[in-house]
Formats: sequence, C-alpha cells, structure tokens
Amino acid sequence: MQLEEWYQLHHSDNDCMKLFGIMDLTMKSLHQQEYYITNFNLKNIIVNDKNGLVVLFKYVDKFSDNVQQKINENIYNAACLHLALYMGIEPQNLNIEYLKRNFQEFKIFIPKEVLGYYERVLSGRGNFYLTDYMQTKNEQELKKYMNSTSSDGGRSLVKRTGHYANEELETPKKSENDIAAFVTTYALSFFIIAASVLIPIICFLLGARK
Repeated sequence: MQLEEWYQLHHSDNDCMKLFGIMDLTMKSLHQQEYYITNFNLKNIIVNDKNGLVVLFKYVDKFSDNVQQKINENIYNAACLHLALYMGIEPQNLNIEYLKRNFQEFKIFIPKEVLGYYERVLSGRGNFYLTDYMQTKNEQELKKYMNSTSSDGGRSLVKRTGHYANEELETPKKSENDIAAFVTTYALSFFIIAASVLIPIICFLLGARK
C-alpha cells in the first residue's frame, strides 16, 4: 500500500519510528548501490506490512555526479517527511523555514528518542542516517551504563539519560567481550530490520536496471 494509506492506519509514534527506521535503512542501501531517491511523495513510497515491514521507493535514479550532495538532500528530505508525519501535517504543507525558526515550539510532537537527530539535520549540523544516529546513541548509553556500574562495583541501578538533544555524539567504539550480550532495544531492532529489507531492495534494483 502507499505510505499515505499506511499512515491512516498506523500513526502512533512507535509505528512511525519503526517505519522511519526501515525507510532509512532502505535509503542507505540504495545509496550504497549507487542509487538515490528522486521523489518523496507519500503516494510514491510503498509499504508492505504482510511479512514484516518493507519499504520501496518508486522513483530512484543512478548517481552520475554530485553524489554526496544528492545523499545529503535525500537525508534532509526524508527527515522533513518524518517530521511532517509526526506532527500530522501533509508534507507538502510543511513550512520548513518556519519550523527551523520555531523548532523549540514543535519539540513536543517528536519522540524524545530521535529529537536530537532531527534537530541536528534541520540545523545543518550534520547529514547522517537516522539508524546510524540511533546506533551511536545506544552505544553511548551502554557506555554510560557500564561506567556507572563499574564506578560502584556494579551495585547501582541503570541510570537512563532520556534524549540527547543537547549532547554531541561521540564516535562509536567497540564494546568489550564481556558486555556483548547487552543489546539495547533499538540496536537489536535495526539488525532485524536490516535483514528483512535487503532481499526486497536487491530485487527492486534488479528490476530497475532492466
């Protein structure tokens, strides 16, 4: 079904966060295979939720030049689409410049887990993938947890820090072997999502080349 139809049935924050994560992974895979998205209209994004969520973009094109610029534009346009749906606005009616100037007033519509991501993208402080942001954020949260438990011999409870809207993300570091079993909810979901979208994307790209 079209994303427009899907949104009429699934518009909770949790539904949207899951879908936007899959959209982001799909977009990232397209970029890695030298394609970029040329149209983000809701009618041109297909969502298949019969056997897990799968997202397909109807209009893609092959990179020819200005590769990084087109990647950045895709990330920015995807973020604007996400924000419009979080706020219940038709994407074509979203006034991006007004939103940028008054972002603090609209923060209540955006889940705190991803607030920092959209704030950075809109402010031009970085064009990076949503799923990369979440992975880094979760690794930082894990690091803080491990530091808090090691500082008092492991007797303290987990201290969660909420969102990271006003913190700079650090470069992800590998976890020690003895904490490999500790995986946060979002990190685990990203691995599952990645596995579920690769085959449909490859089939789609093969069809696009014919």
